Order: sequence, then structure tokens, then C-alpha cells
Amino acid sequence: MRGPWAWRWKGLKPILIEIFTTFLSLGSNIEPERHFEEAMTALRGLGDIVDVSPVFETKPVGIEDQPPFWNAVLELQTVLRPETLQEERLPQIERLMGRTKKGEKFGPRTIDIDLIWVDGVEGKVGSKTLPHPDLLKYAHVSVPMATISPARIHPEAHLSIQEIATEHGGETQFKKRTDFDLLGMRSI
Repeated sequence: MRGPWAWRWKGLKPILIEIFTTFLSLGSNIEPERHFEEAMTALRGLGDIVDVSPVFETKPVGIEDQPPFWNAVLELQTVLRPETLQEERLPQIERLMGRTKKGEKFGPRTIDIDLIWVDGVEGKVGSKTLPHPDLLKYAHVSVPMATISPARIHPEAHLSIQEIATEHGGETQFKKRTDFDLLGMRSI
């Protein structure tokens, strides 16, 4: 048993359900303020948003001739199994927000939502691997996660998320969007 667990009532009987602590990365460079707000509204329907990193404005990776990206990471506690989240619910939200997977890997997008971490889960989850390999590859994933969960230890790298983010150069390479509050979903 991984846990944590919670009691819920089904009729007159209590049942024990598993709660998964997950971390999701968000990215957008097409109307990012609007699409981040829409994504947060949709993600609230999947569980409890426990914490959200600041929004960072980052340079595009791969294809430089496009607007900068907004990136953030949030912690979500959910009863949804990681496979369901990864293979069904997150792609559904992306499609509803106009995301198509036909474009270039690092091309412009309305929204990109990736399951990057699930406490107690390692290896293949559907078609993806957890923890998500991008956590070790890209600062735009590790740096936001380090702001809300710096002490978690990556099971493969044996480094804390903060150490990974520091290896990627930390926050100094990004512009922190202090004019946008993701939890409050409004421009300040």
C-alpha cells in the first residue's frame, strides 16, 4: 500500500480510497494567461490543488522563432489513478483547449500539461515514464517544481529536485511573472 488513504462513504458503508500526490507541469506560449486560467479551472475538477509554483517566462527550447513560454508546476492530490490521469484526463483537457499533437515537438502550443511525478510511482505509466524524463533534462520543468517541492529525491538521479534545478542554472535564467498569480488566476 502506497497511501495516503482516505475514508469516503458509499451509501452507508465507509470505503478506503487511495489518494495520489502528483505534480503536473504546465506550459503555454499562445495566449498563456488565458490558457493557464482555463487549465487551472479544468485541473481543479481532477482533485485538490495543494500548491502552485510561480509562473516563469522561459525561452523556447528547440525552435527559437516563437514567443516565450510560460511554465509552472502544480501539486495535485487526486483519487484518479496515474494511468487515467496520464492517458485520458490530461489529454482530454489539452484537446478541449485546442492543443493538437500534430505540430513540431517544441512548437507553439495553447497548453501542454504533463504528469511529471507521482509519489511512490516509478517506471512506465501508460505510454510515459515516471518521474518524467524532462525533469532531469530541462530547467523549465525542474526549476518550477523546486519552488514547491525542493526536498523530494529523484529515484534515478539520487538528487533532490532543488539540486537538479541548481544543476540546470536555477531561477536566474528565467523571468518570474510577478504580475500573474496562478492560484488567484488574475493579473496583478
